[in-house]
Amino acid sequence: MKKAIFIISIFIVAPFFCKSQVVFDKYYNISPESYLFKIYPFLDHFTFVGQTVDYVYDSLTFDAVNQAHALIGRIDSNGNLIDTLYFSHPDSIMAANFPFNSSDFFYSAVMDSSKNIYSFGGQIEFNSIGKLRYMLKVVKTDSNGIAFWDKIFPLVADSGWVPLGVTYNEKANKIYFTGYVTNPNGNIVDEFIASIDTSGQIINSYRLNEPNLRLQSIITDSLQNLYVTGYDILNYQLGITNAVTYKLDSTGNIIWKYPYNLSNKLNIANGIIFSTDGNIVLVYCKGAPGSGIFHGNQYHLLKIDTAGNQIWDKTFHYTNSDIWNTTLYQLPNTNLIHIGLYRDTVSPGPIAAMLTLFDSSGSVLWDRYFYNTNGSYKVLY
Repeated sequence: MKKAIFIISIFIVAPFFCKSQVVFDKYYNISPESYLFKIYPFLDHFTFVGQTVDYVYDSLTFDAVNQAHALIGRIDSNGNLIDTLYFSHPDSIMAANFPFNSSDFFYSAVMDSSKNIYSFGGQIEFNSIGKLRYMLKVVKTDSNGIAFWDKIFPLVADSGWVPLGVTYNEKANKIYFTGYVTNPNGNIVDEFIASIDTSGQIINSYRLNEPNLRLQSIITDSLQNLYVTGYDILNYQLGITNAVTYKLDSTGNIIWKYPYNLSNKLNIANGIIFSTDGNIVLVYCKGAPGSGIFHGNQYHLLKIDTAGNQIWDKTFHYTNSDIWNTTLYQLPNTNLIHIGLYRDTVSPGPIAAMLTLFDSSGSVLWDRYFYNTNGSYKVLY
């Protein structure tokens, strides 16, 4: 059985004094092989979601195959692991012909006003023609990690839906989520937006019929309008994409579309949040064509109002470097925190975790980089 370690680093931020202090930096050897995708400061502890993979012996085929389980875990404010929960589905005898026999994962989570947590991910199975299908998987747990329900949604025949962004609307008491749709060959063919109630029933779902669109994040306002951000693929081989943001009403009608209009560039919009003044702040990467579909040598903070009008746009350039996996959070005061990955492209070394604090006007208060001393990757989500 293989084992892996995933790393979680939690920081305490003192924004008024423009400092940052590492509270703890701990390693969690969660056996077997473990992957952390997202972590959230829910209540008085941290909740993380991800996946574990173990390698089992198939008595029918005499092969060693892997089985992946969706993972939820909790860490207290001192960095101590509280507990872990695993969710998976039964083994498949088709493992003899394919590299794995079952795979479950969680990619994102959200908490409702009753302190219940909804973890969103997928369950991979083989469809009727021997291809992979991504089934939507959602688990509801209470604040103590006790599961209320574990549901699978086969929303599209012989294809599947993979959720990337999720948000909760308190007024409607619904969870909205967005992601991509795959065809029976496993190729991404469209994007979707959907919602469920707190009992796990699908309220509505619709596709945008934009095969080159990739949605990454979603937020919703008190009127149940939706704001989603991502990018349009103009030329995948050349790495040319345009970041884009949509505003839609609760039934999926497009109110406005905000394209970034940066032709012949690589532009990936990763995150979208509401600022404390009720406007919207987005973060996106920008790089030269061909620099890689998820990489860029600079990133932007863009602030717009709810009508789609630009308030300001700030650029942060890093020469001879890659910046990617950017995420943005609104702090309880007016400051913003940005998390991403950084790597020097001239003398490629380990990937560093990157942490930057901004004020409400988009000015940098401080930034820090965190490396592993053994030269391995260090990643923050």
